[in-house]
Amino acid sequence: PLGGNGTSGGGDGGGMRMLPEGVGQILSALPILAFAFLCHQNSFPIYKELIRPSPQRMSLVGHWSISICCFVYMMSGLTGYYTFLEHTESNLLKNFAVQGTYFSLPMDAVRTGFGASMVLSFPLMVWEARHNLDVLIFGERPYAVWRNFGLNLAIVSVTGAVGMSVSELDQVLT
Repeated sequence: PLGGNGTSGGGDGGGMRMLPEGVGQILSALPILAFAFLCHQNSFPIYKELIRPSPQRMSLVGHWSISICCFVYMMSGLTGYYTFLEHTESNLLKNFAVQGTYFSLPMDAVRTGFGASMVLSFPLMVWEARHNLDVLIFGERPYAVWRNFGLNLAIVSVTGAVGMSVSELDQVLT
């Protein structure tokens, strides 16, 4: 049964909350929603790039890409859990020591690669979001540098503020 504060009974506070308890929790939920719709805008360019595009071919691409992602996530989750068992962190990279082990150097390379991947993929994601916002807000107007700059500044500011307010990766990915 649910308690008065929306948590499961028992009074230990370890249950699920039905509603956010403050602005910080609302902000931490925004990345989850954004991540859920992160790649949807890329489906149109992918559809255009298909050889003989059709809904059936696009469906096949979608099924294969989701299957591959599910497999990779399950394998990383399972291997992380079986490596660290009950000590598994929500961010697997935090389980590995930063210094002083034989595995520190490879983990530094993985962390660096992950960071580079995030930094280099962000402009690609922002491009489609900016283009869609531009069309939605301003219609089919000719390209304008200041409008483009303003939209970029707004998108990067909002995503940066949300990114700085989220303290754990599991808040974004779960």
